[in-house]
Amino acid sequence: MPKEKRPRTIRRELASRGTPTAGEIEGKYSSVAALVDGHLPGVFLALALLIGTLYAFVMPPMQIPDEIMHFARVYSVSQGVCIASPDIDVPKSFAQLNDLFPPWLERHRQISLADLRIALKLPLNDHDMAGNGRERSLDGFINQNVYHCVAYLPEAMVLNVGRRAALSPLVLMYLCRLTNLACYALLTFLALRLLPDFKIILFCVALMPMALHQAASVSADSTYIAVSFLFAAYVFQLAFAKEAGKLGIGRFLILAALTAFLALTKTAIYMVFLLFLIPGETFPSRRSRWLAIAAFFLLAIGSAAVWQHVNEPNMQRVAEERAARGIDMAGDWRFVREHPLELALIFVSCMTDQAYLYRNLKGFVGVLGWLSVPLPDWLVWIYFVLLITAAATQTRAATFTLPLRGIVLVFLAAAVGTTLAGGWVLETPKFILSRPGVWGNIRISIQGRYWIPFAFPMLVLFSTGRTRFNPRYFAVIAAGVVVLASAVALSMVYSTYYI
Repeated sequence: MPKEKRPRTIRRELASRGTPTAGEIEGKYSSVAALVDGHLPGVFLALALLIGTLYAFVMPPMQIPDEIMHFARVYSVSQGVCIASPDIDVPKSFAQLNDLFPPWLERHRQISLADLRIALKLPLNDHDMAGNGRERSLDGFINQNVYHCVAYLPEAMVLNVGRRAALSPLVLMYLCRLTNLACYALLTFLALRLLPDFKIILFCVALMPMALHQAASVSADSTYIAVSFLFAAYVFQLAFAKEAGKLGIGRFLILAALTAFLALTKTAIYMVFLLFLIPGETFPSRRSRWLAIAAFFLLAIGSAAVWQHVNEPNMQRVAEERAARGIDMAGDWRFVREHPLELALIFVSCMTDQAYLYRNLKGFVGVLGWLSVPLPDWLVWIYFVLLITAAATQTRAATFTLPLRGIVLVFLAAAVGTTLAGGWVLETPKFILSRPGVWGNIRISIQGRYWIPFAFPMLVLFSTGRTRFNPRYFAVIAAGVVVLASAVALSMVYSTYYI
């Protein structure tokens, strides 16, 4: 009997018949993927600026959580103040704008374009101030005073020019929204350019309704989210690029600047865990790798600690404001230190509760306004499937090994643990601490949007590198879902707030 033909011979015969070989198929996939990835940053920039501008103008003034407080913080930074006064010190016209468009506006009334035209005529008059011993024009305390001023610098520079031109508070607010949107779009565009792989995942995350809703707001979260994307993308470039090269002083300085920003803005020390993804051969030596990563941890911890120390008056006011609501922050911190096992079990209960997880998923994809415009369930599930499918089918060439997945899992555990711990300290009522019987039923109060900064590395965990879907078709589907999601979101916003 004739010998069985070798695979190589069969492959040659198939090729001669016009059937592509596995190598040819792989080459065609790679060329299409490269073409798609080359265009994704530009497509993102166009969609982010176009759809984001719609969010900036369709969302009524002050209807994004804590926007008036962020606006007040921007004002203080625009005057050259980094450590804000614990008292409220803003123009009364800002408060008048807030009175015209109070939080949860939809509970009071719907508005028309005529209302916006009236608000446009409100004069700035920023010599008529409130706070610092004068009559207060806002209730409560500006929690955003705990944020470092660096997160507000782009808005503050624009606001400084606008104040000198005596623009109305409403115009200034829109300028701040558009400034944040531009920064978000440009920083994420740069992140997409840096990524050697996984671009479509970040593309889908960054264009979620909730992400764009935050991007086109006065909130410092806009810049914080974008810098989180940029940090992760830069680390992934160093970890997965074919020719990353040795880490020099320039790259160390870039990583240090991004690390310090994240630590100062949101105490996001957990982001440093991603540095373990960078292979050892890119460092001068194995010992230098451990020393460098330890130095970055110290930089993050030190930056956060120094800022909280110099900003102690505002930190104390946060504690006082929480105490008035029956929350003992110091007691909650003691619980973290003294009952780590019990707290870990509470965290596990939260993360295994399907209702809790889905509530966070909805907030992650989109619950707009003052958490008053939830997107329909069908849209939330479509977007969730898009994200998971992008992660599972759109890995191009990166080899995501088991040890690397372990590092990302550690990062994810630190990110989730830090987020839940923050929610525990800031929101857990004092009476809960002395009632062990209810600890297992506690669901820590956090918002789904808090997951956005670390969603990209989290989704990469689902990467397989085996199951593939045509990159061109998937990019078209992804862009279509992005447009559909924001079209539905903006339509719901309009029907909720406008006559």
